[in-house]
Amino acid sequence: MNEPCPPSLVEVAARLSVPMSGPPPDDRPCLIKADSRQVQVGDCFCACHPDAAQRAAHIQAAVAAGVGAVIRPESEPIAGVTVLHHPRPRAAVASISVWTWGLDRACAPLLAVTGTDGKTTTAWCLRHLAGPGAALVGTLGLDAGDGLHPGANTTPGPAQLHPFLAGLDQACPAVAIEASSIGLDQDRLAGLRLRAIIHSGIGHDHLDYHGSMTAYIAAKQRIFELAEDGARVVLNGDDPALEPCIELARQRGLRLLTLGHRHGTWRLQSGDGAWQLDDGRQRHRLPLALPGAFNAWNMAAAILALAEDDRQIADLAARCAQVPPPPGRLERLATQPITYVDYAHTPQALERVIEALRQAHPGRRLVCVFGCGGDRDRAKRGPMGRAALAADAAVLTSDNSRSEDPVAIAAEVVAGLPSTASVVWQKPWPRAGMAVILERGVAIRYGREMAGNDGVVVVCGKGHETGQEAGGVIQPWDDRCFVAALDREVSHV
Repeated sequence: MNEPCPPSLVEVAARLSVPMSGPPPDDRPCLIKADSRQVQVGDCFCACHPDAAQRAAHIQAAVAAGVGAVIRPESEPIAGVTVLHHPRPRAAVASISVWTWGLDRACAPLLAVTGTDGKTTTAWCLRHLAGPGAALVGTLGLDAGDGLHPGANTTPGPAQLHPFLAGLDQACPAVAIEASSIGLDQDRLAGLRLRAIIHSGIGHDHLDYHGSMTAYIAAKQRIFELAEDGARVVLNGDDPALEPCIELARQRGLRLLTLGHRHGTWRLQSGDGAWQLDDGRQRHRLPLALPGAFNAWNMAAAILALAEDDRQIADLAARCAQVPPPPGRLERLATQPITYVDYAHTPQALERVIEALRQAHPGRRLVCVFGCGGDRDRAKRGPMGRAALAADAAVLTSDNSRSEDPVAIAAEVVAGLPSTASVVWQKPWPRAGMAVILERGVAIRYGREMAGNDGVVVVCGKGHETGQEAGGVIQPWDDRCFVAALDREVSHV
């Protein structure tokens, strides 16, 4: 395990190579604090808040506490304090933490996955295909081989991520990391170097945070700043929004591969009951346990990110069937009717899940149970409702309403539906169209009734999650356990 060894302010100034004002830095170990309430005499305070007025207030508090140095984006000096003027203070904090933990000298190969959808499944496949001892960091948590431990975020910050990486066994073959747009925007991975990058594509998500699709796409593109020389990059060849990423990869001289169902240097084709991965020279059969074209892409992307040559592609493709399904990702948990639980919480994810289940269970009645989170991207509520209507019937329910009124959230979803859509808010519930049933357990039960014993139900939105947040309180709730229990009820009837 790498032991933390804080660098001196002299070393920090030299490594960051940014303008400096005030007294010259000294060579004492430098403790970096990003919270002004935790600053002690002689510490270095990094002013990371995105709002300038808030940053100024935090700096004032840090100076009053006796801070020895400040890292800030503004060019103004501070009397009696060494100031490093850095345009992205969070990147400075992360980079300094990388040096403190020695991850710039010794770190397992890092394989990062970004994109609106598919990050968790792709990272899961990467981790399992990379071999024994590989680690996982993402939505499901952090796992070094001793089981999943909760993560603070999909992409954890340096305070959680760096000790985890430093504690990995020296024989760890790789770490699969989910790189969220927010994590990239906040420079949580700054200072680390990526051996491989997978980008699954751009859809509608997190616009409440980013403000626009332009800003969202730009945040995703930051991942290329972290690529080590010669890193392998696998991009979704079917997504025209990734054209700028293709150009970035080429400019950096990275090892670019494009993968798609219609476009790409590597193509996915279905036939003979299995998916085939084809580059025009060779074809590899992918024996997948998970349904759906998008899951074929996830697995194939993981293979291409790991394989050094044609022989390794063949070896990894042959091992696909050994990769267990990730929890809560099109996970089949019940029969009569067949019932899946999935994490889909974006319009395009709902569309793909419904399409995948149509193909996996042709001719069966399909019902989608879904909801929209409170205090999150409101612009996707209508599109999610429209996506759910691609099923034979839909049930709109609650999904982490947080501080919002669940009825108001449902009303926004319904307001975005076509005028021809049939929506019923109270009993008797319909057998088609959309039923609004805000109690999640009742909604799932009724969705199964709508489908009938020979039908198919997909319960979307929460996946692996084990809590339901409403009114500032998180109550225990697990779709997976609930659905599995319903199946046991049926089996005992």
